[in-house]
Amino acid sequence: MKIALLAALAEEYAPFKRMTGPWRLICRKPFKTFESRFDGKTVFLIETGMGDLHAEKALTWVLEREPPDLIVSGGFAGSLTDEFQVGQVVVGRVFHSIVAEEPCARQSILDVHLPAGLTGICDLHGVAAARILTAAGPVNKCLLGAQFQDVPSVVDMETYSLARFACMRAIPFLSVRAVSDGLHDDIGFDLGAITGPAGEVRLSKVFSLAVRKPLVIKAFYVSWIRSAKAGKRMGEFLRAVLRLSVTDLGRMISECIPKGGG
Repeated sequence: MKIALLAALAEEYAPFKRMTGPWRLICRKPFKTFESRFDGKTVFLIETGMGDLHAEKALTWVLEREPPDLIVSGGFAGSLTDEFQVGQVVVGRVFHSIVAEEPCARQSILDVHLPAGLTGICDLHGVAAARILTAAGPVNKCLLGAQFQDVPSVVDMETYSLARFACMRAIPFLSVRAVSDGLHDDIGFDLGAITGPAGEVRLSKVFSLAVRKPLVIKAFYVSWIRSAKAGKRMGEFLRAVLRLSVTDLGRMISECIPKGGG
């Protein structure tokens, strides 16, 4: 069984990588990719960079190189409800693509069936099913949460594009997100100011911003603390799912192919 696990940033997948393995770096470009083999499974861990365009390019590259039996989208998300605090892990049940400036304009909707085997593991680890909204840029979480309050939701920048790819190719898909900032948490800095053209965080830009705006150092520290908690919780859940036997995992994911919704 071949599994493609895609995450935007190293900070998102690092805890999972430390918990599992051993991992072998197989390439740095066009996307940094690691490989691990265990229990009859080959897992490819791909760092895509932030944003839906980078995610789409990475998945296109993966499908051309090594078509997977399962696509897993892992990473952080912002909570749109008080129900999900920092560190809460969610599995995507419904996926929306939205316009950041016009969040009510629901461009597209996909959904995926979560089989009993998966929901059982979720219950065991305190993981919730959620709606995942994918926006191209920063959004007002409180405003967005009020508009989508019918279902507990989170917002990210990649999931919908990956779910759409999986839907078009009828490949089982699993989205696992950990809340790195709660409904009322402010990131405190501009992500665009510290990222490069490939959607990667650049330390040189982080240091430059800190020198120019020393007050942002506290925001960086708070964000790091929240991200560390989120990454650990997500890593533990991903490890539990991917350590299932090939038979059990195969039976479970066969039902996880995204479909167009209403």
